[in-house]
Amino acid sequence: MRGYLFRTARNIVIDNFRRQQRRPQQTQTEDLEQMAVAVEPVDGLLMKVLMEEALARLSAGHREVITISGTKATRPGLA
Repeated sequence: MRGYLFRTARNIVIDNFRRQQRRPQQTQTEDLEQMAVAVEPVDGLLMKVLMEEALARLSAGHREVITISGTKATRPGLA
């Protein structure tokens, strides 16, 4: 599954590069903004999948501790 996600992300980057080569040149600022917008969702999705895979490998007790710790970290009032 992990290899599939990396291959898919790589293909998306290559497709975006090729698409930009066919279009008229834009200013460098616009190119950077477009790349950032295109990469962020892929990075977020990939990180989510990797975290879910890592959690799935843990025992139920360890998974619960990590999940509770993450909840407390995002809600300081719960600590």
